[in-house]
Amino acid sequence: MSPLSQPTIHYSGNETVKDHPPKRREPKKERSPARNKIVQPLKGLKIVIIHVKDRLDDGPPICDSVKEQLDEYEKVENLGIEFIFPSQGDALYF
Repeated sequence: MSPLSQPTIHYSGNETVKDHPPKRREPKKERSPARNKIVQPLKGLKIVIIHVKDRLDDGPPICDSVKEQLDEYEKVENLGIEFIFPSQGDALYF
């Protein structure tokens, strides 16, 4: 075991305090091509996003960034989910 993985023990009075080294988080990796060949476990599931709270600043519409984030997540995870963002007054048929 390397010295970096062992906790440092400090004694103060009657208490023992252990300092653990910080856990390192690895960046999320793209799925392997083999993962993309697996049958999509949630294929055909439609998720309808009916409300997204807008920001009060003049930035880009929050709905666009939510769409981008969900599409990116679906591309990485390959679950087969279809995200639907209807406009006000749209009729939905399933």
